[in-house]
Amino acid sequence: MRRKSKKACKHKNRTTAVILALLFGMYSWLYTYEVDSTKFWSAVVLYVFQLIMMYIGSPVWKLIGGFIWIWAVLDALLSNKFGGR
Repeated sequence: MRRKSKKACKHKNRTTAVILALLFGMYSWLYTYEVDSTKFWSAVVLYVFQLIMMYIGSPVWKLIGGFIWIWAVLDALLSNKFGGR
């Protein structure tokens, strides 16, 4: 069985990742899913928690959504998974 490399995403562009993160937040991790699958599924869990908080009327749901979006943008900007560019 072949192991997946966690070092760098081949043929992926940092600029594209940043634009996707700015527009779509956590869904930008689908662009680099082979490296960021754990981050994507963690964000999905936080998103479900956000929906629960919104349903019960807690104002915390706004903070959770903002945290997920900022996390995705900063990860795309500061990550070293694009071959050291």
